[in-house]
Amino acid sequence: MQKTKNILLCPLDWGLGHASRCVPIIRALLERNQNILIAASGRPLVFLQDEFPSLKFIDFPGYDIKYPEKSSMHISMLMQVPGILQKIKKEHEQLKEIVRRHEIDVVFSDNRYGLWHEDVLSIFMTHQLKIKAGNAIIENFLKKINMHYIRKFDACCVPDFPDEQNLSGTLSHFEQNKPTARFIGPQSRFSVYPVESVFDKRYTLMILISGPEPQRSIFEEKVLTQADRIKVKTLVLAGKPERHEHYHINDFVEVKNHMDSRTLLNHMKNSEIILSRSGYSTIMDLAYMKKKAIFIPTPGQTEQEYLAKYHASRGHCVNASQRTMNIQALLEAANDIRGFDLKFETGLLNGFLADLIS
Repeated sequence: MQKTKNILLCPLDWGLGHASRCVPIIRALLERNQNILIAASGRPLVFLQDEFPSLKFIDFPGYDIKYPEKSSMHISMLMQVPGILQKIKKEHEQLKEIVRRHEIDVVFSDNRYGLWHEDVLSIFMTHQLKIKAGNAIIENFLKKINMHYIRKFDACCVPDFPDEQNLSGTLSHFEQNKPTARFIGPQSRFSVYPVESVFDKRYTLMILISGPEPQRSIFEEKVLTQADRIKVKTLVLAGKPERHEHYHINDFVEVKNHMDSRTLLNHMKNSEIILSRSGYSTIMDLAYMKKKAIFIPTPGQTEQEYLAKYHASRGHCVNASQRTMNIQALLEAANDIRGFDLKFETGLLNGFLADLIS
């Protein structure tokens, strides 16, 4: 008879990706009759409340990382490091009170570095054991910080395959000074729903607007500026779960602000091509559905730039910059790629959760 545990789960507040990849893990834990408490803030909090309205939530402030609109991403991130380290220290202290008040048995942190506890099993999830920065000196500095915090946790898990047929490339697959990590397979929030269901409404192109501000809004504006040039049936998802608007720009382009996961799955599955950021959670979703993709990395976000190039080299996507993005031309280029073709399986996650609960 397995024991019911109180599990605190907390995703990073950088876009919706960290929250969305926690969805299959939360569902799998609920199926195992575990008690889940979710700590999040902002759009991730709204998103997870929509997905799991019956669960308990804590409004738990994140790192509030500021994204530069025009300045260098590298310089901006370096300038924010002292503030982020202070917030990591603060969240570590706040965790002690949450663990005491809610009698937490397990802490599951998705890239929240301060959420480890000396007396409670603490799990850290990341796909970035190595952080890309576009500069060897900065990468080495960030690697030391990354490893310093990861090793404070009892275990580290990576949402990817362990072999060369993987989604994260050298972000998680390398040997030098690598922490002991357990690969649990890619985690797509859509994996809990059947992909056979088909909507009558089909699209040639679906555009997913996502990521932290202000770049999310800049991306949205660029897409909508080109809307009149798009001559195929297109659905734009603006990625604003706090607003449920729906309108048409013209005969070809339709815009929605938010969809629940099941509706989004059906629309994505029945769209020929997906245009989106190259965030890792989006990549896991597209790989699960075996889709063709057009990736527009968030400017200056070196991880997304690396992943877009990595998957373009494997024929999974077309890669373009936000500055030079031409949607019509990219649609034509996407005809020549094969798309994602990796096979998903759930054994890695099931084994991990079985050990976690026991």
